[in-house]
Amino acid sequence: MLSRKILKIVDKWILTHLVLLIIGLPFSNAVTEISIAGIILGWLIQRVIIRFCKQTEADLNITPKISLFQVECGIGLPLFLFVGVCCLSLINSNYLYPESIRGIIRVIKYALFCLAVTETVNTRQRFNGLLILILSIAAIISFNGLIQYFTGTDLIRQYPL
Repeated sequence: MLSRKILKIVDKWILTHLVLLIIGLPFSNAVTEISIAGIILGWLIQRVIIRFCKQTEADLNITPKISLFQVECGIGLPLFLFVGVCCLSLINSNYLYPESIRGIIRVIKYALFCLAVTETVNTRQRFNGLLILILSIAAIISFNGLIQYFTGTDLIRQYPL
């Protein structure tokens, strides 16, 4: 019972960070990075609770998973292979080795982000809600672009272009 409540809280956490990501993506790199970190953290907590809780997965009313990082849509294996090939590419990378390591960490971060979003947006209702949000943000950005084009100033701060 407690596990189910915690899973619902973590699910809302992930959705909140996904909404923040969509809203903050055109405006702030910091909000984007914080949101992605929050989504990955929430997803990892969710996976650990599902994997290591005392109750069976049928009691939690979720679909059973074979391993900790397997998802239903079948994207787990291709992502794992892609990250593996990126890691193997470090063998020939003698130049700028620290930059290569940062690049691999970034690839792993976005692979985990992809897995988290694929598992979180798992219903038609969630997909439609996020699609409406994405289209609304795109409309606001387009409106801002039109105002900038015709007036020569920014919509919010009135900065000249």
